[in-house]
Amino acid sequence: MLLRIVVARPGHHNFRGIINIPELTAKTFCESFLRAHDKARAAFTKDRWKEIWNSHRKELWNALMLWQPTPTFRPPEEIERSVLAETASDLGLEYGNGEPLRLDAVFVSKQQETWSPMLVAIEHENDCREFELEVRKLLSVRCQLKVGITYIFKSTAKRLRNPEYIRHIIGEEWA
Repeated sequence: MLLRIVVARPGHHNFRGIINIPELTAKTFCESFLRAHDKARAAFTKDRWKEIWNSHRKELWNALMLWQPTPTFRPPEEIERSVLAETASDLGLEYGNGEPLRLDAVFVSKQQETWSPMLVAIEHENDCREFELEVRKLLSVRCQLKVGITYIFKSTAKRLRNPEYIRHIIGEEWA
């Protein structure tokens, strides 16, 4: 099996001092990932590994590599948690389950065949009380234009027009 890991970590996104995170590098991530992968691989028999690897049921591979335990989901019985959940633990981090940066829409050049690079990222939230999360998501992606669309009630309209209040609800780490 050939394994390729590409880790992008632009230098201008230095969150140290803002939030308490360990020093992360491509090397430390790769080492942790490989330890977690080897630990998972050792837990499976050759036949069971082959079954998961060759399965046309994507959820078997995702359960092994991506997902972490929830009240309604358990990983394969051979392991306690997925390779990525184990990697996060090894790095001293919390693994956020799911796909947290699923954007509602992206706009790209007409000459592109894929979604990357994004020119415009769009989040649409009909409940303005949840809009802070959508703005944080937009601030976590790199593109020329980030668009957040929401609807506000008259009772909150005056407060939400105040730029200082909006900066406050987003948090100083993004200001």
